[in-house]
Parts: sequence; structure tokens; C-alpha cells
Amino acid sequence: MRQRAPILILLVVAAVSVSGCASGMRSLIDQQNVQIQEMQARVDQVNQQDEAEAQELEAIRRDISQIGMKVTQTEEMIGDLSRKTENVSTRLSLLTEEVTRIKQDPVARPPVTEQGVVLFGEAPAASSGNTRAIYDNGLRLYHGETPQETREAIAEFTRVVQADPTGDWADNAEYWIGECYYKLEEFDPALAAFQRVFNHQGSNKFEDAQLKIGMTYRLMDRRTEAIAALQELIQKYPNSQHIELARQILAEIGG
Repeated sequence: MRQRAPILILLVVAAVSVSGCASGMRSLIDQQNVQIQEMQARVDQVNQQDEAEAQELEAIRRDISQIGMKVTQTEEMIGDLSRKTENVSTRLSLLTEEVTRIKQDPVARPPVTEQGVVLFGEAPAASSGNTRAIYDNGLRLYHGETPQETREAIAEFTRVVQADPTGDWADNAEYWIGECYYKLEEFDPALAAFQRVFNHQGSNKFEDAQLKIGMTYRLMDRRTEAIAALQELIQKYPNSQHIELARQILAEIGG
């Protein structure tokens, strides 16, 4: 019986040790569970933030899409306005020539179409000595609907310049060569032709040519030169019929 006492004591000590160890382990496990819960809470928070950011990103994408549509609509409106502006400038040039013709010869007034564009009818057979006939035929061809007619108009106006480089119709012919190339969207030769108008002293096409130089630069994406040309028109020709049109274009291109 005396030998069993030490064994019982050892068993009791071992049980207490195991119990203490288990208690420590439970405490460690509880701590780890708390840490897991905290980490899970952080994960949930991050997920919520990601979801909110995803929703915000989607909203931004929708806004960008809507803005893109508005930009496209604005560009289409600007394109329409530009085409109207080009038509206005050309018609003003034609009407100016019509007024000049009426003053020179009130009886021989050329007909006007239903659209209000002056046409000059079939010109007489052109010859190197009849620059007026060649010029009128060039205008008739300019109003044609095909690129071929426009190129034939260039040939006629070129003949006017070659036949009488310092004559009354040479400066106008240079201007309409520019208009023909402008119509064909060949802007380098158009610009060169408009600039050649200023080689003719006292031309009545200076204002028209200056306006079209600015418009041509704009279509060539040469904004700085376009602004300079249009501002020069306003400064040099303050009473020009093109002033309002020049200001309108300047407003469009931020000048």
C-alpha cells in the first residue's frame, strides 16, 4: 500500500500538467480564432470596397460612353456648320461677281437657278483671245456635279490666266481655280491658288481669297495659320461682307 502513494501522486501531477497544457492550447486556439475572425472581417471589408469601386468604375465607363456620344454629335454638328459656312462663302463670291456684272452690263444679266445660285449658261466657243468666254465656261463647269467637270473648270480658268495674265479676269480665274481644288478637297493647290490672287494688284477678290485661305488652313488642320488668316481678314477689311463669317469660324476653332 505504501508503494502506491508515490504512483498516485505522479498520476495526479501528470493529470494537472495535461490539464494545464490543454487549457493553454484552448486559449491559443481561441486567440487564433479571434485573429481568423478579424482577418475574415478585413477580407469582407476589402470585398465590399472592391464591389463599390467596381460599381464606381462601371458608372465612370457609362459616363465616358455618354460623353463620347455627345462628342460625336458635336462633331457632326460642326461638320454640318462647316459645310454651310463653305456654301455661304462661295455664294457670297458668286453674288459679288453677279453685282459687278450687272453694273457693267445691266441688260445681259445671267439667269438664277431655283436654289439661288448664279449660272452663266452655255459659253460661246472658247478661244485664246476671248478670255471672258473661257472664264464663263469655267464657271459653268464649276457648277457641274462631277469631279471631271470641276477639273475641266480648272483647265478653263488656267487658260484665262495663261491667255492674259494681267487681264481683268486673271485674278478671278485664280480665285476660282482655288475654289475648284477646294471642292475636290485638294487643299495644297487650293491654298496656292488663293494666295496667287494677291499677285494681282487691286483685285476685287482679295477679301474672298483671304477668307478661303483661312478656311483652307482649317481643313488642313493648321489651326494657327487659319486663325492668323481670318484675323488678318478682319483687320485689313473691316467692312468686308465676310467679317461675321470669319468671326463665326474663329469662334468654332477657338481663335
